[in-house]
Amino acid sequence: MSVIGLNQKIVRLLLLIRCYWNIVISIIENLRDCIIMFILKDAYYLTEPKQSLRENRGTDADDVRMRDSRNIAYAQHYRDLQYNHVKNDLGIEIPELLSADVETMRGKLQGHNITPMQYFELNTLADHPLLKAIVNKRICDVKKISNATFLEYMQDYDKLVSLLLKKLDGSDEDVIFGTIALFTLEWKYNVPSNRGTTLVINNSSQKATIYNYGGSLSIRI
Repeated sequence: MSVIGLNQKIVRLLLLIRCYWNIVISIIENLRDCIIMFILKDAYYLTEPKQSLRENRGTDADDVRMRDSRNIAYAQHYRDLQYNHVKNDLGIEIPELLSADVETMRGKLQGHNITPMQYFELNTLADHPLLKAIVNKRICDVKKISNATFLEYMQDYDKLVSLLLKKLDGSDEDVIFGTIALFTLEWKYNVPSNRGTTLVINNSSQKATIYNYGGSLSIRI
């Protein structure tokens, strides 16, 4: 082998090593940012004051009160499934996943006490069909959710994300709330990977593109 040929192989090898190194660094940086965000999110959850459902919704109207009851029951159903899955498969019990005691007299008097962020998450799951479809695993079945319906779901989700992104230009509290809400949506529902990145709707040129909204956060960790 000539010296020139050997040098070319070395250069290619160095370029390949550099490429993989950049990928590794990117993964490490993303992991670092995610860990920091989880720590910030947990700290926010622990320090945010809890209040009753009535205080969170700001009204005692029967229709809104019943909506809250349905939302809590729906969310708790999947928390129970997660609790049983972890317990049966890993032998680990996570009591935080169990429902609050609202059956005894003391529990009824105390009621459900949750933070504004938790109340927002309850309503978000109930109000946006895309998130429900992800939770109940219907999202990947085109027989249950057509591409046209999926496009409608994504347009609705896009409006939700746009509203949260606007909070990043608001007060300090709005920035914190919006950042944590966007982060939670991305890691909990993982929208970009749940149904491909681009779908052709009804054999036309119309496309539904799934964006990675995490890249839109204006705060650098």
